[in-house]
Amino acid sequence: MLMNFVREHEGRLIKRAPCFFNLCVPCITEEYKISVFFHTSKSKKQDFGVSLLIIAEEADSPLMDSFEKCFDQMMENFTMLNSIELFKVFEEEMFTQDCKSH
Repeated sequence: MLMNFVREHEGRLIKRAPCFFNLCVPCITEEYKISVFFHTSKSKKQDFGVSLLIIAEEADSPLMDSFEKCFDQMMENFTMLNSIELFKVFEEEMFTQDCKSH
């Protein structure tokens, strides 16, 4: 459900990133909503990028600052290890294999 929402609203989320959004999920909480933190290294929907989703009990500024700092550190580590190019290759292979099976 979460991934479908992100894919459907990715363009809007990229423009707002980093951000929190609420997602209605019946039976998860009494209010039926979860707070989700979203951040991405993409600047356009068609670009390749790393995204971070964190489900939280609340959405506030200190939490957002903390998650944003974690994302920045994560991206710094990925860059130092040249992992982003590797992720891109893996994603391309994954979708190529998926397309062959149909």
